[in-house]
Amino acid sequence: MGGKIIRICDVDMNSFREFRPAVLALLFLVFTGGAGPAPTEGRGQAVAAAEATRRLSMKISLKDWELDSAGAIRFGRVSAVRKAEGEILTVHFFSDIFRTISTPGTRPEVFNGDYFLISNFDSPPPNTLGGGVGSFSRAPSAAAAEVRTTTEGRNALVISTLKGEEGFCGAWIHLIDTFGEQETRAFLNTDPFSFLVFWVRSDVPGLEVTLKLADSAWFRRDDAAAVGPVASFLPRGRIETEWQLAVIPLSALPGNLDRRALASLVFEVTTPGSHRIEVKGLALANPGQAPPSAPPPPVTPSRATWVWNTEDVCRSNEQLLMLLDHLTREKIDLVHLSLPYRSGAVVLDDSLLAPLVERLFERGIRTHALFGDKTLVLAENHAFVRKTIDDIISYNGRVPEPARFSGIHVDIEPYLCIGFNSRARGILLKNFISILAEAGGLARSADLTFGADTPPWFDAVNEYSEDVLTTTYGGRTKPVYEHLIDICDQVTLMDYRTTSSGLNGTIAQAAGELAYAAKVGKKVYIGLETAPIDDERLFTFRGAPALRPDALPKAPAYICISGSGPEPTLTLLAAAEAAVFQEELGRGGGGPAAFWWPVFHVPLVSGSSISFIFHGPDKLRRVALETAAELSLYPSFAGIAFHNATYHRKLVSEEESGPTP
Repeated sequence: MGGKIIRICDVDMNSFREFRPAVLALLFLVFTGGAGPAPTEGRGQAVAAAEATRRLSMKISLKDWELDSAGAIRFGRVSAVRKAEGEILTVHFFSDIFRTISTPGTRPEVFNGDYFLISNFDSPPPNTLGGGVGSFSRAPSAAAAEVRTTTEGRNALVISTLKGEEGFCGAWIHLIDTFGEQETRAFLNTDPFSFLVFWVRSDVPGLEVTLKLADSAWFRRDDAAAVGPVASFLPRGRIETEWQLAVIPLSALPGNLDRRALASLVFEVTTPGSHRIEVKGLALANPGQAPPSAPPPPVTPSRATWVWNTEDVCRSNEQLLMLLDHLTREKIDLVHLSLPYRSGAVVLDDSLLAPLVERLFERGIRTHALFGDKTLVLAENHAFVRKTIDDIISYNGRVPEPARFSGIHVDIEPYLCIGFNSRARGILLKNFISILAEAGGLARSADLTFGADTPPWFDAVNEYSEDVLTTTYGGRTKPVYEHLIDICDQVTLMDYRTTSSGLNGTIAQAAGELAYAAKVGKKVYIGLETAPIDDERLFTFRGAPALRPDALPKAPAYICISGSGPEPTLTLLAAAEAAVFQEELGRGGGGPAAFWWPVFHVPLVSGSSISFIFHGPDKLRRVALETAAELSLYPSFAGIAFHNATYHRKLVSEEESGPTP
């Protein structure tokens, strides 16, 4: 009755490239305590568990998690992926340390840089903080607020007002998750910043607008405190028909406002008549370079992709032409080309690779040599990394310039190793940064751009260690994502979301990396997924185990670890199966030792929240455009990367232009 058994780190790299985005999404939940990529509760935990396969089993190794006994486990998580051939059971982590689960919506913002974009109003709300926009008024005055196209052809927050002799009118912007649970809302702490800034203009010069802010206390009273006339924060001393940057010193906020718990920003128009104001670039900032005289125009971002089926493309003229046509049509200018891998080694065959790289060069497309595997984080495999880079450099020296790689891109993901969510994590992270630094140095010594893939949750507080992941390199202890960005010339953030706005959108999840990269002069590509992803459910348990399920509180599902020795059997059971399984264990003279836990959290991570294959090309293009428009305000933003070329081509091709069933 058991399903197909697989562990995250037992996946072959070729097959894993399709499975990986779901793992990345689920790992986000591991690290952020549940505030990940739009997990959906469906029709409730009990129903979700009832819809699961009634029983799934797999062998586990206690050594992988540095445990002497299954009875020592106090916190764990497994998951079940629903596939056509059955469900796959996966272990995410076991720990002998009791942890609580952070409530979704309380993920703290990680600020690292001199600029944090709340919204450029190029895409509809919610904004980076999850906040919406809206209007308020009292008759006979009236107001409306929406993100729409202006006379310049650019989007902005447009506030339209009709101020009568009586009443009031204006608009508000939430700085909190508008749709989050009230009990768990996280208010905005602005302590890391000196200024609140935004661009503003109006249809007539001299329009009188009062700026107000609400903290948690004012917000609960459905009111806001006056900060001052918007005009007083503008360089010309009044709102004009041309754009001006408003700079509000946070240190000068009224004493009745708590800048550590801001909830909303309010524009109240007091000039009588019908008027319009436009707002862009709402952000938190620290002193830096002089701002431009107008909101920066949208940039034309670079577009990148991964090509994993290199040998197939090289050996088939039909596939080569399809790839080249796709890259040209989609205006892709950077390809991460996977190096062929045979008999345990990367093979750089000049006769195979040079013609392809040269064809890409002829179309103005840069090519970076791509290789990687989770096992390369292990110290005994670092020599493989060094040799591969040496081989790439040697290849470049043998072939003509148009056939040369212009960079090296590595895909080493230490979190896929068994035991990463255990005490072994420190060694894995240290090895990870060490080999990246060595690889980056070798690449740059040959004048090659060096880049790497990274997940969007390296800058998030994780529930296992209750901190942002850190490691020490070069005598400096700092977050892993900072070391990674320091080492690379560019990174590709695997920002696999299918919405641009909101707390779990592409824009919000990229903010920390973009801010730090801007601070140190590096570049970041935003990765979007187009490959098929299966739905997956997470089963989390914690606390001391019981020896029988009837000694536990009622739950939608149960975890049982049975058997003696270092490799016992883990079984995930629907509630109705628990008593039956206990009887089976007890047959034959008492049966093996067994430890039981109730499952208390069963969210569903839907593949449709990760991959655009479920939504079609129109939504992919829209989210890519919205993401690029918003994030182009960061000087570190390089462009959009589509994972991967094969599925991206299928998704946008004319014969498959509709949503995939």
